[in-house]
Amino acid sequence: MTVALESRKSANYEGAISESFVFSPTQEDSLDQAFDGTNVYDDWNKTVEMDVLGLLIGDAQTIDVEFSPSVVINQNTFVRYSVEYELAVVNVATPTDTTHYGGLAEFDIRLEGYDWRLTYWNEIDSVPDRPTWGYLK
Repeated sequence: MTVALESRKSANYEGAISESFVFSPTQEDSLDQAFDGTNVYDDWNKTVEMDVLGLLIGDAQTIDVEFSPSVVINQNTFVRYSVEYELAVVNVATPTDTTHYGGLAEFDIRLEGYDWRLTYWNEIDSVPDRPTWGYLK
């Protein structure tokens, strides 16, 4: 996922995401909607994830991401990671600026056929002075 994001190659990211992908925001992000009550995260799936990623890539001059995973559960066909992450996006707008995101999430990775894919991204917590990736989405 890191290589896919930093190279801004959505096809590589898409290959790392399961067809059954689910995203769960932090409670703060799910309640902090400026869309007149529309729940942006309803029915969030791989298609929505890829659409949002396309917008991110299209608006980004560069993307730097760092995932720091630690194993929580490790089974033969399933691994759950606790993942601290940081994301820096330099936009293409003039003047360019950098937006920083950060947080703590749980990633559920499952073996699907011969490939490991992300099935569940659960935002757990934010970090001081940084909106979460869920806020970005």
